[in-house]
Amino acid sequence: MKISLVADIEWMKNEHGGRRELPINGQRATIRWQRYIQDWLSTAWDVEILELDIEANTRCGTARLKFSEDASPDSKYLKQGELIELLDAYRVIGVGKIISIATD
Repeated sequence: MKISLVADIEWMKNEHGGRRELPINGQRATIRWQRYIQDWLSTAWDVEILELDIEANTRCGTARLKFSEDASPDSKYLKQGELIELLDAYRVIGVGKIISIATD
């Protein structure tokens, strides 16, 4: 089963620990849920950024993210309104809120 989600995301600036450049389509990141940080210590999922709509000045916008084919996150994570963080290794590069979830 393929799982994707759309989220409103604020991409962190370099001076706040993020990246200098904005993300691009095809970029991969690790996703974690702010409510379930403890779970992330034992389980991490990879997502690919499929589509971006970012306002360059504010670094805010929406992103469609797709989990890897073998990912099977618990349904407790896949809810509208859940707060997420996107990471590059241990660096938080974006924070956001899930606005929709799709499964194929």
